[in-house]
Amino acid sequence: MTMMPPLDKNIPERRSGEDRRTIADEMNPSGAFNDQRQTIRRITERMIPELDMEVDRLAAEGRPREEIFRFFMERLGGLLAEAFAVNADEVAILLLADNGQMFRFGYPIKLYVGKMNVFPVGSQSIAAQVFRAKLGRVDNDATKVRHLSFYEQIRLSDRPASLIQKMMTAPIVTPTGKVIGVSQISRKGTSLEDSGAAFSQSDLIQLVDISRATAKRIESLTPADF
Repeated sequence: MTMMPPLDKNIPERRSGEDRRTIADEMNPSGAFNDQRQTIRRITERMIPELDMEVDRLAAEGRPREEIFRFFMERLGGLLAEAFAVNADEVAILLLADNGQMFRFGYPIKLYVGKMNVFPVGSQSIAAQVFRAKLGRVDNDATKVRHLSFYEQIRLSDRPASLIQKMMTAPIVTPTGKVIGVSQISRKGTSLEDSGAAFSQSDLIQLVDISRATAKRIESLTPADF
């Protein structure tokens, strides 16, 4: 059995102005809270367990831990992009490094490779604030909020780099209550209107649920020298 290709490589690029509905929106146009919760349960109860099984298979084959970690993060990044109808380069997963003093990208993989893209946990970035507060947040006018805009200039896909206009951030919390990082979903574009729909509190709840559901596995796979 061969390793399945990363999900994010199969996600079609969404052009500026395209409809960016979430899975929940497509299944329930009214956007009712309960239906959105049912959608996220389907993701956490079926898709994530399937990913866990694939990880277990790779571990049983004796694959190196870092290889499995990269595989898992690529698949998880793709799953998040699909769940929230965004491009793969609009997903970021930041994990603790250097004894909890720094954040490092676990996804996108291009920013993970090389171990150079790190920034202090004590910074005033959105990610750092969410990490310290242990609470998720939605920023639907991100250009007016302090964040690490440097990374927006790095081209991560075939499309030109563009500014983050909207973003939601959730802490990654293990079953023991330990915060090991944050997950971020953004919408990029040349303007607020161009970037698509605003994120809702229901969207944030979904992101928090997925982050919690994958936290234990992320913690177990993170390389010792991360």
